[in-house]
Amino acid sequence: MFLRSREKGVAFENDLELVTTVANATGIALRNARILQSLRDETEQSTFARVEAERRVQLFQRYADFFESAADGMVVTDRRGRVLFANTRAREITGYSETELAQSSLTSLVTPREAERTKRLIRGFEQGVYPLGVDFELETKHRGPLTLSANFSSVMHEDDAILFTFRDVTQERLTARELRQTKEFLERVIDSSVDAIVSADLTGKVLLFNRAASRVFGYSPEEIIGKANVKIFYPDGAAQEVMRKIRGSEHGGAGLLEDYRVDMLSRSGETIQVKLSAALILENGEPVGSVGIFTDIRERLRMEARLARAQEELRERERQSIVAELAGTAAHELNQPLTSVIGYAELLRRHLDRGSQLYNAAGVIITEAERMAEIVRKIGKITRYETKSYVGGARILDLDKSSDDPERS
Repeated sequence: MFLRSREKGVAFENDLELVTTVANATGIALRNARILQSLRDETEQSTFARVEAERRVQLFQRYADFFESAADGMVVTDRRGRVLFANTRAREITGYSETELAQSSLTSLVTPREAERTKRLIRGFEQGVYPLGVDFELETKHRGPLTLSANFSSVMHEDDAILFTFRDVTQERLTARELRQTKEFLERVIDSSVDAIVSADLTGKVLLFNRAASRVFGYSPEEIIGKANVKIFYPDGAAQEVMRKIRGSEHGGAGLLEDYRVDMLSRSGETIQVKLSAALILENGEPVGSVGIFTDIRERLRMEARLARAQEELRERERQSIVAELAGTAAHELNQPLTSVIGYAELLRRHLDRGSQLYNAAGVIITEAERMAEIVRKIGKITRYETKSYVGGARILDLDKSSDDPERS
């Protein structure tokens, strides 16, 4: 408020003081009015918040019975991830009370390494993205981190709320990891085996074919697994015979076949000698397939053949060595008596008449003794073992072939 006058005087000063008093009072009134309006606004906001809260309570009350009876944890959040409601199962899994959950959010419930992922998830709510079947790590109050299988739904989108359902799958995921690790370990063991390992279902379709099998049979795993029948590895009818023996009990028991010698076929048609150990694969007591371990014995058979030849050669050398030593000993021992026989026969013949019967007998003794001396000489030259046929199918030592006789040659 302001006062304007053309002249100044006592009357003007009085009016000015009056107007100033009115203006000050009006200013105070206006300031009080603004404070009062602010209080009214805050009261209206509080009232609105209370009404809104009551409306939400009434809204979720219709779902309360369903939520509380659910076997899975259920949490209702707003689009910013703040928790609005949690059922009993959710409180049991997390370990938090109803009050503690009501004061938390999704980002505060997950483990630190899931925080950024949860923020991206919340941003996705605005774009209408609601993941299903995702695993999250939840930080519980007393039990430590748990793995949850979670689903997010917009079934309450008209109320600007997100339904978050989950179940504890910590043990299941741990078991799955252990099974996967065991499976990978067994696959590495099977693949690194020096023996060929082939598994098939009951129709014969190959389900497993390791690197050794690829090396032995000449096929790649990509060509065989899920595409080929085990019959391609056997000659005609051999696969059925092997399965019959597996089901029988004469080779290791029913459902087993141990150290069975069988011929297989390579990709090129080459015959492969193997030792087979096989068994039926049972599931709940019923056969669902078979597995066979094939040991390639071609090299072993070749080694055994070479060893047999070497042993035979060794026996031959030993036999020839014994014969030569025996012949040398016999020749040495027989030479002296034969020399004496020939000498005394010559001496005897000199003292006999040429026409007498005893003279001729002495001559026969000398001739036969010289013949024996020739035989002894041949025996002394024996260097190898050679035989010839004799009476009755028997075989005797062939002195001419066994001795290195330059005269004979």
